[in-house]
Amino acid sequence: MDNNSNEKNMNIGDFEDISIESILAEIKAEELLDGSRGESSAKSRPLVMESDGNAIGEAELSSDEPSFAPSQSVNFFDEPKTENENSEIKEFRSSRQTEIIGDSAADTSFVPAEERRAARYAADVDDTVVFSKKHRDEDFPVWTETADSEQKDFEYAPSGDYESSPDAQDDRPEKGADRRERTISPLIGLIAASSMKRAEKRDAEKARLEEEQKRQFPEMSPDKAARLYADQAMSIRLRCLFSTALCVVLVWLSLGWPAMGLLGDSLIVRTLVCLILELVVMLIGLDIFTNGLVTLFKGNAGLESLIAVSGLVSVADAVYIIVSKNVADGLPFCAVSALSMTFALWGTYLNCKSYALSFRTAALSKNPSVLISEDGGEDVGRVLTKVTRPVTGFVRKTEEADVFEKAFLLFTPLFIIFAVVLSLLCFLVSKDNDNFIHTLSASLSVSASFSAVFGFAFPFYVLTKRLARSGVAIAGYAGCADLGKISQVVIKDLDIFPVRTLSIANIDIPEGFYPDKVISYTASMVAASGMGIASVFTELIKKNGYALQKVEDFACHEGGGIIARINSDQVYVGSSSFMQLMGIRARKGSASNSAVYTAINDALAGVFEVNYVPVASVQKGLVTLLRGKIEPVFAIRDFNITPMLVKQKFRLPKESYDFPSFADRYTISSPENEEDGSVAAMFSRGGLNSVAGLVKRGKTLYNGLLLCSVLSILGSFMGMLIMLAMCWTGVFDSASVGNAITFMLLWLVPVLMVSLGLRR
Repeated sequence: MDNNSNEKNMNIGDFEDISIESILAEIKAEELLDGSRGESSAKSRPLVMESDGNAIGEAELSSDEPSFAPSQSVNFFDEPKTENENSEIKEFRSSRQTEIIGDSAADTSFVPAEERRAARYAADVDDTVVFSKKHRDEDFPVWTETADSEQKDFEYAPSGDYESSPDAQDDRPEKGADRRERTISPLIGLIAASSMKRAEKRDAEKARLEEEQKRQFPEMSPDKAARLYADQAMSIRLRCLFSTALCVVLVWLSLGWPAMGLLGDSLIVRTLVCLILELVVMLIGLDIFTNGLVTLFKGNAGLESLIAVSGLVSVADAVYIIVSKNVADGLPFCAVSALSMTFALWGTYLNCKSYALSFRTAALSKNPSVLISEDGGEDVGRVLTKVTRPVTGFVRKTEEADVFEKAFLLFTPLFIIFAVVLSLLCFLVSKDNDNFIHTLSASLSVSASFSAVFGFAFPFYVLTKRLARSGVAIAGYAGCADLGKISQVVIKDLDIFPVRTLSIANIDIPEGFYPDKVISYTASMVAASGMGIASVFTELIKKNGYALQKVEDFACHEGGGIIARINSDQVYVGSSSFMQLMGIRARKGSASNSAVYTAINDALAGVFEVNYVPVASVQKGLVTLLRGKIEPVFAIRDFNITPMLVKQKFRLPKESYDFPSFADRYTISSPENEEDGSVAAMFSRGGLNSVAGLVKRGKTLYNGLLLCSVLSILGSFMGMLIMLAMCWTGVFDSASVGNAITFMLLWLVPVLMVSLGLRR
């Protein structure tokens, strides 16, 4: 029986009979009833009755107590009471609550009579009430084997007599699995921590570059930069020729070849002439010398610092030989230091020539295409995208430091410290070495490698001169490094099918549709989508005198089509499969894999047959990318260009490339992404084949430069150790100027081989 039925059975007169006396009498009757429960009430446990997830009340009920019903009608509606009556009821309830709490168990709590009555009436509704018991500690005593044995006169069997069931054994985790988990979990943690550190490092590097870019001066235009570097190259060329002529004389004298007069008779005079010639060479390369000393004192020592220190020590060695007249240890290493300075001048000259050619190529192009390099994350690597925009950032990118400068920026302090410490050790410990200055000069001179100052300039000049003929330029070593690290190349609509390869073969417009409306709607939708075939449709409406319409609520569909609203008409443009997906029926025999279908208000309005003509240069470019292990990413918006079409047109394996979803294609090829990333290269003409060839040459140059830089560092270190070993044993005839020059020239062979490979 529910509360609504009780309310219907009530009489209106019952409301008038309710008073404080009747309530007190009812509570007194309940008190007598509670007293009659006796022992069963002491065994009761508090229960919580929940209905619809909300607790209603808590009562002292006994499991042995028979069910009972109230002896008289209970009214759930209270009449308004006076203030005196309310105070009397509150006093009675508080005294009653104190009495019950004092007599009941420790964990029980008093529940008002109104709630108990509601609980009794609600007990009849068995479909919505849930009982849950609160157990007390004394109801469940702690188990012990002694107490259990006393209650049940038996003992447990020994532990060896028990057998576990096969099912229980299967549920247990294997010990090997726990061991593997303990071993693998730290490794997974280390990998995750390492990945997070790399991500933080990339973010910090990106923030640093952005901060440096804000503090940099405005970038110079390519035209102005080309003129500046061309003028600088002309002045440096004269200095290089003069320095080279002096070095030839220095090498002749240092090798001990025949000379006229006192130069052939006296070693002191020959040493003096070598000293003078070296000072002249240092004066010719004064900018390199001063820059090396400044960076050394600033704590940022690089390759120029090593050349400057080597020259100073060679001068000191020559002065010591002249003053002490001790020529037993051989001639000073003035020729080696002068050659290092001369190679540095030639490297600067070739860099200026390369930069001038690159900037002039960028300035002459009226509508250049730029290759943007973006960071695709740890798993993807560098991603290359071809965009058509100004070459902003090309000049600054080209002027960044090359790999040799970065490497010797790290190793130059080590070379200087090792040379000083080991030379001092040879002088103090070895009995055969009594010339500290000569030993230090030998170790420092041979560490200033010729390939370090010539290793990037010469190969880059060879490649730049070759690319400039085709209107292509790479943004220095930084652009070369971006090309060398490329793992994916984004290919857009016009990259795979240029404008000249697209044409409309046939137009089919059903009866009941106006051709001008269908053509303008289709051209407007295609132009709004940014597909490669947009130029074909815009040319079509120009020839017919139509105009583009305003496109609203544009959206791309993963089924291979686009949807928008034009002049309150719902327009669908897509492939035949897209029309079937939208529930738009096409005429029998009109299905085509290269046609553009247009539907207006759920009715097929036109079919435009498009010809896609493959180009051999595009096929060659795709093959070049695949052979170079570079993955092409087809961010193509044209729904007709599918993997099957690419496979048929260009005869490529289907699993060799990736077609993202249409949403990702629009995101990758959006104009907003063209502003991100760094400029790696530019070219004034050419398509996908030019991009593939440029990436291939960039990778070749990058890998060659890395190899040459490692060999240059290794050669400097090995040369220092060899010179120190010969000075330790006192074999100064072997640690001669001629042997040092020969050793350093041999390390130029890898640089020459890389350069010759780039010319092919």
